[in-house]
Amino acid sequence: MFRPWLALLIFPALPAFAQRDFLTPDEVEQVRLAQEPNERLALYTTLARQRLDQAQHLLAEERPGRAGLVHDLLDDYGQIVDAIDTVADDALQRHVNIAVGMKAVTDAEKAMLPALEKIRDSQPKDIARYEFVLSQAIDTTRDSLDNSSADLGKRATELRAREAREKKEREADMQPKDRAAQKAADQKAADADTNKKKPPTLCAPARLSRSSRSASFATGSTSGYAVIKAQLDATSRAGRHRYLWGAAKADVSSSIGCPGVQNGDPELSKEE
Repeated sequence: MFRPWLALLIFPALPAFAQRDFLTPDEVEQVRLAQEPNERLALYTTLARQRLDQAQHLLAEERPGRAGLVHDLLDDYGQIVDAIDTVADDALQRHVNIAVGMKAVTDAEKAMLPALEKIRDSQPKDIARYEFVLSQAIDTTRDSLDNSSADLGKRATELRAREAREKKEREADMQPKDRAAQKAADQKAADADTNKKKPPTLCAPARLSRSSRSASFATGSTSGYAVIKAQLDATSRAGRHRYLWGAAKADVSSSIGCPGVQNGDPELSKEE
């Protein structure tokens, strides 16, 4: 028999079990801004150390209500360490060099693991309230330390092999039509990467320097400047405008350091 009063007692308590964010809004913004993997690894390492420092500070003296705070801090710590491993794995799969970031992670975890074990071994009076998350934090840190201390090249190879294996298993579970659609999508993505256009640049093909053109006149050569003048004479007025606009862009490019580009001769910018 359904009792309405019992439902009123149960359902209002449900939000208390909702998933709690392990980062503050300000920390989320910091992570968003740290797009480079080494920077993000260093940031996550700092946040993990802060959570552990705060837990140690609370455990330094007995106070009412500290158990719940210690529980949340250790839970946050474990999720941050998981995030460190996720960032590292993603970067290695994309062939990003994260040697700097992983050194910071390794050095920090070598110090944090003994600190966590010390909390466990000291057996605080209220440890029953956070013993489970403490155990998880220790295991997570130990696993992460093993990963961060491993050879990065070997770890990257193992990650790619695991990804290929998991992809093959997923495809095996697909229906034939879904498998064909997935292969077509993968091929399309590969073709898009292959045919990706080069980014636009202001650099134009190199033109002869003034000294080179003078040498051409002295030797009677028809190459270099003489060829350019011949091309100008052979084109229409609109064509000359197009050429002059290209030359102007080349001159601008030379001012920003494009290799092989020389300043144009004023004669080339005169209209007939």
